[in-house]
Amino acid sequence: MPLDYAIHWMPEWISWNEAEWGLKATQLSFESNNLKLSAVAYTNRKGRAVMPPLNFYLPVKLERKYGNSSKVLTEKALSEEWFTTAGAYAAWLKDAGTSGTLALPPGFNDVRPFQWAGFDCTPRYTYTTALPVEEQSISKSLRKSIERAKRTGHTLKAGAKIDDVYRLLEETSRAQGFRLAVSSEGLHRLDEALGSNVLHSQSVIDSDGNHVSAGIRLSSIGGTGLGWLQGTHRESLKHGVAQLMQLGALTSLSQSGSSNYDYIGANVPSVALAKSAWGMELSTYFQFSSSSLRSDAIAATKGIVRPAYMALLNRTKRTALRK
Repeated sequence: MPLDYAIHWMPEWISWNEAEWGLKATQLSFESNNLKLSAVAYTNRKGRAVMPPLNFYLPVKLERKYGNSSKVLTEKALSEEWFTTAGAYAAWLKDAGTSGTLALPPGFNDVRPFQWAGFDCTPRYTYTTALPVEEQSISKSLRKSIERAKRTGHTLKAGAKIDDVYRLLEETSRAQGFRLAVSSEGLHRLDEALGSNVLHSQSVIDSDGNHVSAGIRLSSIGGTGLGWLQGTHRESLKHGVAQLMQLGALTSLSQSGSSNYDYIGANVPSVALAKSAWGMELSTYFQFSSSSLRSDAIAATKGIVRPAYMALLNRTKRTALRK
């Protein structure tokens, strides 16, 4: 079963995404005999389904229906019920239309229903781990970097001010040449909405009292903590401050009750190499988007697959609970 990304389902998180990006959130539920697939669909002013900025996955979860949790399903039955529920969700997205790239959380590895609905699906990667992190899983070079940060007078501070975090996020975005999607005011609104039990802000301070690395992680009790945002002063990277920051974040999330951690992304060579040093599990997730032209393979099998697939979808119990 996929990891529990409970943060995606928090009413405060959903409301912030609606207000911050001008979107509408719709609660969806698709059921078969034994399975229930739930989702939140964000739609823009044109009614198209989108993934909000700074959201790395869509809110999607799959669970056994009440009363059937102990029933053992055959592989054939499980596949049929997945095709039914996921197919109905994919059909909803196709009917609404999509804009940009969307992504399913790690653990949803069978994306055939989305391909059959006409979406282009691409595997992507992230690192995940159970919390707390075992020290022996961390590479020797990384532990040396953390010790170097401490030895050069750097200390970790919990509860960093949003303004200090944002300044370093801006500096990092300029240095790396990307546009920072959220404003300082937007982060302040999210901080107020979620509170410090969910939104964890930390910073690393040098011996002169300057904030040289800072970040925000999102925590959920019993769920998966997210490595959401981090910025670091470029000249301080050589001192190991980013690694000290990350260790503090993992400790904080574990102490607050998160059972797992998602480092969010490992798809750029330098980033993937740096994150691999933490000894976490490489996890696959899938991005998907609408294609204007079906692939030759889909087109060639359309006459066979589509009728049988639609017969499955017609048997689903599909409900859309609108806010």
